[in-house]
Amino acid sequence: MSLNRHISPWGLYFTAIGSIIGSGWLLAPYYTAKLAGPMAIVAWLLAVVIIILVALTFAEISTKYPVSGGIVRLIQLTHGPSMSMLIGWTSWASLVMIPAIEVQASLQYCSHFFPQLIFHSNDHVTLFGFLVAAILMGLFVVVNSIGIKFVTLVNNYIGWWKIIIPVFISLLLLFLHFDPQNFSNSIAHPYPSFKDALMSIATGGVIFAYVGFRSVIELAGEARNPQRDIPRTIIFALLTCALIYILLQIAFIGALDPKYLQHGWGRLSFIDKAGPLVNVVTSLGISWILLILYFDAVASPSGTSLIATATTSRVTYSMAIAGYLPKLFSKTNNANVPIYAILINYVVGLLFFLPFSGWQGMISFLVSTSVLAYALGPIVLMSMRLQKEHTATHFKLPFAKIMCPVIFYLCTLIIYWTGWNNVWKLGILIFSGLIIITLTSLTNKTKNNLFHLRHTSWMLFYLAALMVVSYLGHFGGKAILGFGIDFLVLAAISIITYWYALENRLPEVFEIEIN
Repeated sequence: MSLNRHISPWGLYFTAIGSIIGSGWLLAPYYTAKLAGPMAIVAWLLAVVIIILVALTFAEISTKYPVSGGIVRLIQLTHGPSMSMLIGWTSWASLVMIPAIEVQASLQYCSHFFPQLIFHSNDHVTLFGFLVAAILMGLFVVVNSIGIKFVTLVNNYIGWWKIIIPVFISLLLLFLHFDPQNFSNSIAHPYPSFKDALMSIATGGVIFAYVGFRSVIELAGEARNPQRDIPRTIIFALLTCALIYILLQIAFIGALDPKYLQHGWGRLSFIDKAGPLVNVVTSLGISWILLILYFDAVASPSGTSLIATATTSRVTYSMAIAGYLPKLFSKTNNANVPIYAILINYVVGLLFFLPFSGWQGMISFLVSTSVLAYALGPIVLMSMRLQKEHTATHFKLPFAKIMCPVIFYLCTLIIYWTGWNNVWKLGILIFSGLIIITLTSLTNKTKNNLFHLRHTSWMLFYLAALMVVSYLGHFGGKAILGFGIDFLVLAAISIITYWYALENRLPEVFEIEIN
């Protein structure tokens, strides 16, 4: 049974808003400021430009082929089942983390009232916190089981709340207290550098805050008019959220008491382990706003988790349709929802609370895996054009021959900025996926599996080279490569990989079922 096309343009828009504005607005201004100080504003601006460029590549692709589980199935069109399986493995690993990350943020905020939820030494959940997380994530499963139409209806109402409350909090902070000195290099030493701003993009929550646009791509197969609605929705939603995040970041920095900055931005911390925004509004004497803030600390992450539960299940569904997972996960209930996919994702998502400590630890790894999947957008787009597919589309990326390699390079930089501690974990994830694919190809009777395996070889080169540069570089590595030289080396690696990937595309579009 195929999925239904129920999602309206406004449904898509609020799906994107619901995915983009989650725990990021509650915690990213703090972690980004701690890493980059006032340079955080540069980080938000630079990141949204990069993400919009990335999103536009997927806008063209998904209007050609509006399928659910987008990224996983789109790479199959140009590089075959083996590459699709590899990216499906990676994408699924990142997406299945999102509900856990959002719930983690809620627990960190609510631990002010219920300290038994979190170990404040490392922000790891307690057993009680884990049980609460299981209940919350179970509610997302129940709502999703009713149907995507109901999910988008619920999210439309939550979406308005997600826009209004961050804007209201930002304007309130700006009105009550704004210290221009906090933006100068005289208030805190050492003053953050441009390098710090780049690192904050990857590990401070900036890219994490924006990557929710992907939900629109994953649900393309259920949109009423994907050719018209997807490009508009992605750009409009990203610009909306960028304005909100930048406004909030300016308000947060301006509202800080200078006493918090005496030892530099890197040591910015609060005695009270409640959420950073709670500490700021309390220091300004506006405790009356705390009720709204704490309510939103549950509502906003819950809305994002609700959408993430839906989108992740579509990736699992697509992998099952493609034959990479048991067919059980492609089965739908009476509401045409892949219920078994949702249930397995729920169980696996809970397991991510065990190895990662705190919100920031979770998002740093997620960014590396998510951006790797996004890096495939320009490769798929240009491969399709070289395959001379003439499928009708209402959107085409301008100057694609120039833009695609540039976008691929920008994605490479973001992965590099996550730091060696995340890059080597990403490498292990990819190489383990390649082993699984190889074994599957050798045992699977499906024709041409080994032939398609050849089309993944460029990814092996890419990850190996990226890991070497990360180990030798300035972002968590040995700092052997000079700052700037590492960027040039990565540019060369990106150009070689991009060419290698295009040369190893399939000669024609791999046929898949559009649903």
